Amino acid sequence: MRRTKWTGGVKENKRLKDGRWLNKATKFKPKLSLSNENKKVAEMLFDSLEMERGYTVEKKLQTFERLLANLLRDNKHPVRISMNQNTWSKYQYKNISGAITNQIHKLRKHKLIGMKKGMHIQGKPARETRIWANTSLLKLFPCADSNAVRWDPFELVEVWTKERVTSRYNGEQITVRKQISYTDTAEVRRIRKILSKVNKLNNEADVMFIEGKKNLRLNTALIAKFVDKLTQGGRLYTEGISYYQGLSSTDRQEITINGKPTVEVDYSALHPMLLYAAKGIQYRDDPYSVVNDNPIARPFLKQILLRMINCRNKHDAMSSSGIWWSQQKKSEKNALDDIGLIDSRPLIEKFMEIHKPIAHYLCSGKETGLRLMNKDSKIALDVLNHFAKQNISILCMHDSFLVDKTFADELVSTMRKMYRKHTKTLEYVNGFRCKIKRSDKS
Repeated sequence: MRRTKWTGGVKENKRLKDGRWLNKATKFKPKLSLSNENKKVAEMLFDSLEMERGYTVEKKLQTFERLLANLLRDNKHPVRISMNQNTWSKYQYKNISGAITNQIHKLRKHKLIGMKKGMHIQGKPARETRIWANTSLLKLFPCADSNAVRWDPFELVEVWTKERVTSRYNGEQITVRKQISYTDTAEVRRIRKILSKVNKLNNEADVMFIEGKKNLRLNTALIAKFVDKLTQGGRLYTEGISYYQGLSSTDRQEITINGKPTVEVDYSALHPMLLYAAKGIQYRDDPYSVVNDNPIARPFLKQILLRMINCRNKHDAMSSSGIWWSQQKKSEKNALDDIGLIDSRPLIEKFMEIHKPIAHYLCSGKETGLRLMNKDSKIALDVLNHFAKQNISILCMHDSFLVDKTFADELVSTMRKMYRKHTKTLEYVNGFRCKIKRSDKS
């Protein structure tokens, strides 16, 4: 009988033959890096394998760490990666060295990884090379799972756009997102400086999600994403693996920082309130519930008004609201039906009438929403900077923030201060107020 080698619970020769397993490959993620503990092992492995060094040794070591992070993150599935060196000279991969292909071959030569070479078939999408960690590689690291890696973006400010291109496979027009270059202004450098400090603090802290008996280390790295230009969007996002913004508001109550319980504080109805502040009006009611004060209705009303802010016309707002409604649970749909809220059309008209002072902002194009995101991102950065200067870890969910409960009162006062700062004008020197809501585990 032919002997086979076990790797991560799956036989080596079975992996090579099982097309279904190979088709489950995850895409190589350039922003993935190793935890601090595993970085020491990676550096020793880099030296022992006598990897190509040269004058860019630091960049090549960083590339090697990111390659290992992808292999360790989910060793039950292969990683698909381009072996074309030209791929790694593109803009978005500027911090990945072209030496990555030689590093892959070196790991394979020492039987630390398995590999299935890619191929080109005329008229069909190219099949990228698939690689995976063998047991001999996994044994070298203290832990080889999602806690062994972290999300480490090498660019903290990104600008994205959409463009129509022709598919090279079927000739059809498709829309793709594309990262574009931008001018490195003083404001961009300020954003980068704040995020670098915040990300460093949070990376050094133990930010954990407690789920039963399982403790999951959360990815806390924030990046600012703008749309088309530096005056649109700019909200702060976590991405990648195990990122805290991907948790529900209920689950976020289970987050601990350095073993201590946390509290989340958010601005209530931030975007409508900012629109009223821009008109010099201190709005005092709930802009969502003003149409219907039944608590059951508020989530639906909130979605409608936010879509009116972000959509270019009433038809798009109605269509988008309908999509949201269709995705809700049957019990929630029935509850809305019981109070006569199914069709968003009359609610849109009510909002236009009740919010007449800001009606010209509603259903007027995506730029309104993007400009508001730009404004709330500036508020968020100032809140983060306040705590970063004191070396206090803080997490951001766009218009809400999460800190150790010890700093709850300071967070509330800081959020009020920064809202006033960004809404004051020559006429309203003290700025405006926005309701703030606190949520923590009871």
